[in-house]
Parts: sequence; structure tokens; C-alpha cells
Amino acid sequence: MISRTKMMMLIGAVALTGLPSPLLARSVGVASAVNTAATGTAPSGGVRTLTLGDNIIFNERIKTDSVGLLQILLADGTSFTVGPNSDLTIDRFVYDPDTGNAEVAATMTKGVFRFIGAKTSKFAGGVKLNSPVGTIGIRGAVADFTIPGDGGESRVDMIFGNELTLTAPNGATQRVYEPGYSIVVSGQGGHGGTMNVEKTPKGASTIIQAALTGKPGTSGGSPNKPKNDDAATMAPSNSAMNPNIANPPIPVARPAQAEADAVTQDGSRDVATKNIDEEIDAEEPPPQPLPETVSVRVLTADATYDTDGGVVSDPGEVGLIGGSETADQTVVLDVSATDGTGTHGDLVLPVYAQTDFSEHVISAADGYTIAGVPLSGKVYGGADGFAAYLMAIDGDLTDPLIAIAGTPTKNMNVMRNSDVRTYSFTKDMLQNAAIPFALANALPISDSSASVSDFHVIEPGDAGSIKFLQTSLLISGKGADQVSEIGVNVGEFSDNNGVYTVDFGRRGSVKGSSTEIARTFRGGITTQAGGTGGNEIFGSNGQNFVLGTDSETNDYYNNSSGDFSGGKPFGTLHVFNLEQEQTLSDYLSETASTRLLADKSPLRGFAAGLEQGTRRDETQYTFNSIGRNPDDLYLEFDGSGNALGGELTVGTPGTTLSVAFGKGVKGNTEGGASTYIDDNNFAATNNRSRTRTNLRDIDTAGNVVTEFLPVKSTNNATYFVSGDATSQGSVLPGGKLCDCAFLEWGWWGTQINASSNPDATDPQLRSTVHLGTWVAGDITSNVELGTLAGTTGTYDGKAIGTVLANSSSYIASGDMAMSYDFGARKGSMALSNFDGHNFNASVNGQSGRDATFSGAVSSSANDSFGTINGAFVNDGRKIAQGVAGDFSLGAGDSWSAVGIFGGSRR
Repeated sequence: MISRTKMMMLIGAVALTGLPSPLLARSVGVASAVNTAATGTAPSGGVRTLTLGDNIIFNERIKTDSVGLLQILLADGTSFTVGPNSDLTIDRFVYDPDTGNAEVAATMTKGVFRFIGAKTSKFAGGVKLNSPVGTIGIRGAVADFTIPGDGGESRVDMIFGNELTLTAPNGATQRVYEPGYSIVVSGQGGHGGTMNVEKTPKGASTIIQAALTGKPGTSGGSPNKPKNDDAATMAPSNSAMNPNIANPPIPVARPAQAEADAVTQDGSRDVATKNIDEEIDAEEPPPQPLPETVSVRVLTADATYDTDGGVVSDPGEVGLIGGSETADQTVVLDVSATDGTGTHGDLVLPVYAQTDFSEHVISAADGYTIAGVPLSGKVYGGADGFAAYLMAIDGDLTDPLIAIAGTPTKNMNVMRNSDVRTYSFTKDMLQNAAIPFALANALPISDSSASVSDFHVIEPGDAGSIKFLQTSLLISGKGADQVSEIGVNVGEFSDNNGVYTVDFGRRGSVKGSSTEIARTFRGGITTQAGGTGGNEIFGSNGQNFVLGTDSETNDYYNNSSGDFSGGKPFGTLHVFNLEQEQTLSDYLSETASTRLLADKSPLRGFAAGLEQGTRRDETQYTFNSIGRNPDDLYLEFDGSGNALGGELTVGTPGTTLSVAFGKGVKGNTEGGASTYIDDNNFAATNNRSRTRTNLRDIDTAGNVVTEFLPVKSTNNATYFVSGDATSQGSVLPGGKLCDCAFLEWGWWGTQINASSNPDATDPQLRSTVHLGTWVAGDITSNVELGTLAGTTGTYDGKAIGTVLANSSSYIASGDMAMSYDFGARKGSMALSNFDGHNFNASVNGQSGRDATFSGAVSSSANDSFGTINGAFVNDGRKIAQGVAGDFSLGAGDSWSAVGIFGGSRR
């Protein structure tokens, strides 16, 4: 009998050392348990019946019939269990036992599977499982998969571990961080179906386990069908366990003492193997005692909600709660020791004692009431007495009862360990939108395809600011049918006289129609206090908090329109739970990211945007605005403060729009919210300086004719965010401009209420940019470019920007290709398949400090026009390894576009 360790060493040698036999050289694993109704089809097309110990060949298609069952063991300890009526191909497997690095890629066409990750799942991108509903990534987890393959409901269940992700073909992503939850896809994900995270139904694991257990009469891979007498004689060798020789082992995570483990030749259960459900049950903490009393803050919707913008007569219908003494009260529940019912006067609520975050669904039949009227909804409970009750009175979501309880985090130093925290959050019970702090009916489509990030917190190592970042992006449809949204939420945890809170302003913008001027996000968001007052972060480790409108100041959200009409007030409420906390180094290792931007700072580059404005007389204007040189976008990153700041300028020959965001730079002493997690995830909102953000009319000599400054009464709704933080493959394949980590790009936007009178409080005009684009890097100097004289460079990448066609505006992308003679300082560029148009330009190098180029656009149809501005970008010591720039294009009388491009050198 060969030991499991030796088997893994043998498999690793076969997979990596290139033995002379073609069959052995392409082996990726062995069949460690098998029923003979499993077959493999080699790439050559030959079909064979798999038996115990058979090598699994690279790209071999594994198929099982109605009783087939197979367990595949890879060299690093990773295993697949393939159930009946299933179809699997191992596309790629690489394992280096010296470093522990491992990668596996497989395609699951249909069936039932269980995956147990070993070395492969310890590395970011180490596991890539393709399926009809999307690509599944696994980080240190055990997962079950149910894939019908016929367009029916598919499930990905987390049984144990850290993280599962499912990315649909359209780029939408869902994540699960907690065992007991599933990603459920109805229909073909990204092709008209929906993709949601749900609690795994009771009994689901039992059903999967039954499917992955051999049927009566099968031999478990033994060449000789065993008899009852054989089973009896083997009992002592299996630690007196009840052996079920007819069934292959149910896989669990690989134990540490692998050297002592053995895979039996008959496929029966190994000594160290145990049921995964039993393992999870064994790790559950003991039940906690119920408290005698619980103090809760109770928020309801009053008859009216008084705001600085007027009285809201229907606060419950728009999610505004509290705001008055009658609608915001603190009560003490007396808790029954027998059934956990908490009572205060005519209020009856359930009380739970638990250590882990969980969801409890309450129906009207459960008997919880207020004034005898039934309550229904959800209760989210967590450690240290945290509970958030999101209830509807008599089933009416517009008549809510919200209650919050918990033990405040006593020492916020638990969030000063230089760690990165990941928080998940619930949907608002009224809006039921995947996008937080958003009005669901602002978009006339489902938001299920939106790219929505978790709430990330980066901790300082000292007394610095605890910062956070959360983003969302939705670009759905093409051309005039497109709708879009972006949300950028950044800020920091604040110490208000010993009470820690999260306070920040909504930022972002939304276009529910391609013909409207975008609406921008405004309104304050803050943490909600519990019943004990004090710190509004709950738990001994800051595990939970609740975010929504600030009812103590009667604040509200609104989506500010592009004209001077006001947005309707509304509010949302979200419960946050700590899913993961890890050191910054571990986080960077898992995400395959860096924080090199802090060392490379500053970066410079180009920006573009469609500027749409409305004057006080209600006349409107539209400008295709771009930058002219790399000094028009300036970025600085502060690694020690986890911050960034910058300024950008775009314009036309007669106008400019300048925007400042985040930390003050270039002598600006004002500040603004910003968060720098890593080189993929960073964002900032408006800088408080009133002079660094402005609009200017410029004469032909470049002189400022009129300057418009933001009025004193409003904040600019400015946002600036990295493209990687808001990646969505539906608009830019892979979410990247090019295969060039040295090039940064992303989105920006603003809405400025401005006046030519610096002391005015009433604006003369309102100017809006929605989903503007930017690109930046380490700009090559002309001196550096001179070292490449005598050579030619070719570049490939992408272009992305905003199209204005007739009265519609929307986001589009295309391809970029460039060839450049470094000696002659001349070249050509092609922008192709950009919203169905192709453009060509001859570009010429410009004099000065930077290695820039520009050119005029031409086309074979002779109806195209425009300009291209760009510069070469270094990758460390590699000179001119990339190009970056912006463009302004036109085709005929009714089509134009502005945007940015980026590419890397072949």
C-alpha cells in the first residue's frame, strides 16, 4: 500500500518533470476512489473506463453516468469528488512542492461536485473553475456545486473555509465569506438570469453528500466486488469504524499528519477521514445564556419628517425613520429565560444569545408584536449582544420598526493593528437593492449585474485615521438603451468625544436614461447608535455597525438632478458584519496587489469627460472636454496615511473645468476624504478648497475671461476612483486598459453649483460630469526617450469614454494600436471598433520636458475628425513601456466622443 504522501510526490514528479512517456508527462492526478461507471476521454479522443489508481490526463474529459462516482486527488492535496451524471475537465494543474505554489483550472459542464482546496486555494487566483454560469474562485474553502447544465438553478455552497467568488460572463460578481451561505444562479448567469447570495437551505449538504455517495451494489473501485465477510475482517484496520466498502470516501480538508494517512486500495474510508458536517458541528461554540434584560433603540416612521429642505409627509414610504421623540426611543426589554421573548410594554421582540453573525427570519405567525399588531422581517444577531431588527408592522415595509442593540466596542485600538478588514452588508429592507445607499427605482432595471464591492477598512498602525472604501458600478445596455450608476463611499472612523462614528457623504452619479443629465448622489451617512448609547461600533473587536441617514439631525439622501429642480428625499439602512481581518501583507499576498504607488508618487496623466450644464435660465450646454498634456492630471499617494489627493483639468478651446479631490496637493492646504487600500483599490471625494475647483471661460489667447467658483451653500459632488475598484467586464473586457500594472486608470465625476460672484450663495449654473475617465503613470521624459532612437515601438491596448449621439450619451470602448519611430518621433495610431467607428491618426512627438505626442484624426469616409493627445509611460527602469492619453472624436453631425486610452509595448 502506497502512502498518500508518496502518492502526491509521485504525481508531482509526473506533472512537472517531463518524463519521456507522453501519457505520463500530461498526468495531473490520480483516481483515488472510483466507481466503474466513470469514463475519461483523452484529448486524442480515446474513451477509457477509469479505475482506482489511474492517472488523470491533462485535458481529459471526465464523465459519469447515473451511478458513476469519482474522486480525483491532485499532487498538492486538492481533491475533486465528481457525482453522478457529471462532466468535468482538468484544464490546467501546476504544482511546485519546493515553494508550495499551485494552480488549478477546471471546467464543470454539468453535475454535482465537491471541491477541497489544498495548496491551490491558498494563493490569489490559484483556483479557477469554469462553469456555464460563470467563473468560480475559491480561497481556502470546501465547496459543493450543483450545475444542472440545462439553464436551471445552479448553486455554489460554502461548506467550510474563507471565500468563494462567482463572476458571471457579464462581469458581475458575488462573494461568500461565511460557511452556510450559497451563491444561487437562476438561468445562465449574466445572460438574463439572476445571481444572489442566500443562506444555504437546511438539508442541502445532506442531499449533496447523498449524491456523492456510491449506490448499493457498486464496488468503490475494487476490481473484485467485496462481500460482507470482507467488510467484517477489515474493521480493525479502520479504527473499528463502520466501513462502507461499497462507497468511496467523502472528502475533507487534508489533515496535517498526511504521512500517516493511507488511501485504501478498495476506496474505503481512510483512518483520518471524517464527515465534514461533523467537523463543522464539533467546532460550534457552546450555547450562550440569554440576558435578563436588553436595552434597544427603537426607530419608527413618524407622520412627518422635518428637514432643512422642507417637511416630508410620507417618511415611511421613502425609508426615513426616527427624526422625532416619538419615532426614536430607547427601551429596555425584559427577557424570558424560557423562550427568549423580550417585552417592554406593548412591544414584543425575539432575543437571541449567540457568538456568530446570523440572520433570523420572523413571520407574522411567530407572535412578535407592537400594540398587538404583528411584526415580520429579519433580525441580524452577532457577538456581544449585537442585534439589528429590520421589521415591518403588519407586513407593511413602508411602516417599519427598526431596533438596534449591542455592546459598544470599548477600546477602538482593536482597529489600529495595520490590518485590512472586510465587512459584508445587508440590503435595505425597503429598497432591496444590491447597491447600498441607493434608490432602487432610480434605475429601471435589475441591479443584479452591478459590480458591488465589500466595505473595506484599512487600519493605521498608530493614532492615524481608520479609513474605509466601498464602491459600486453598473453599466447595463449599449448605445441609447444604456443606463449606468457609480457609487464611491470613502471616509474615516471619527472620535467624537470618545464616541466612535462613521460619517460621510454619498458620492456618485446615476443615469436612468441615456437622454437625461446624470443625477448625483448627495446626503449624509452615519452609524446608528444602539440602546446603551456610547460607541456606535459594536462588539469586542468592532464586528458590527449599522449605517443609514442621520435621524438625529433629520438628514436625508437625495439624487440631485442636472437642472435646478430638487431631488426627492429618501433613506436606507444597512447592517454591517466583519467577515475577515488580516494583516496588510497577507491581504496584499492574497489579492496579488502592491502598495508601490506610494513610492512612485506622484503620477501624471490625462482625463476626459462629457460636461453637461444648466444655467439659471434653464438653458443647457454640453462640452466634450479633455486634458491637453500630462500636467492636467496630478496624483499623489500617501502610504503612511492610507490617503491620496489630486487635481485634474479638462476643457475645450474656450472653457476649462478644474476639480480637486482628496488630500490637498501642490500647495493646497485644504483636505477631502480619500482611502488608499492598495494599488487596485483607492478613491477620493471632493477637496474642500473652493478655488481649486472651478469653471473658466478662456479667450483665444488663453486668458481667463470669467471664473465661476462653487457657491458657499453646497458641496461639490466630486468622486475619483480606480478602475480596478469598480471593474465591470461588460464595458471593458477584463476590466483593464491593457496588460500593464504600471498604468492606472479609472472614473471621475462631479456636480458643481457655481457663480462668478465668489460670495454668492445662489448658483448661476450647475455643471455635471458622469463617469468621466482618467489614466496616469510615470511619464517618460524626452531625454529618456532619446535612448530608444533607432528603434520602433508597437503598442496594444484599449480606449474607453463617453459617446454623445444625437440626444443620448453613454459609455463605449474599443481597441487601440500604435506604432512609433523613436528616432523620427513620428508614428500612427488606430482606434477601432469604438461604438462601431474606426479612426486613424498620424501622431508627432512634441518638444519639452515630457515625451508627449499629438495628432489629428482622419478616416477613409472623410467624415471623421478629432484630436489625440498622449505620452509615453515608464515601467520602472523600462523606458516607454506604455502609452496613455485622451481623445476627442467626431463622425458626421450627430456623433462625438471623448475618452482615454492606454496600451503596453509588445
